[in-house]
Amino acid sequence: MRLRRRGRHVEAVRGIEIAAKDRLPLGHVLDPNLSRLLRAIEEAVPETAVLYVEGTTIAPEIERLLDRSSVSPLAVPTAGTIYPASAKFHMPLRKDNMLQLRALAQRHPFPEVCDHIVVYEGDTVLLDAYDAGDGEVHVNRSALSSDRIARIREILGVRADN
Repeated sequence: MRLRRRGRHVEAVRGIEIAAKDRLPLGHVLDPNLSRLLRAIEEAVPETAVLYVEGTTIAPEIERLLDRSSVSPLAVPTAGTIYPASAKFHMPLRKDNMLQLRALAQRHPFPEVCDHIVVYEGDTVLLDAYDAGDGEVHVNRSALSSDRIARIREILGVRADN
């Protein structure tokens, strides 16, 4: 959620997100360095998507990679952090980008990688993990095939009864 000032009032502005009818919760995922989540994204989400990373305590080497690899936003996902201001990056899901990010993430706890992850393609959110590393993961059941969702579940180690 972003904030926009209108005169003396401040109003919330929502970005793109998974519609309630399409939002499939996979469950709570504890992933201390995001290795499983990043692997699931790399292996099961189309490479044409964009990884939106938002964080307030991103490690400098990870921030440099994200900054160097980012593109102009193709869409604006709903922000997970209103305050303090967070860094926001839009990185194409190319193999080389993901391999570098996964390698760096192995050396850092999740708060130094990001606070929130949203994967989107065009104006459609495919996956979100607000409070990534220690929070709920959701996928868009209308935008991802059942095979892709099954692969994400397998990598994350979550059961299909969620």
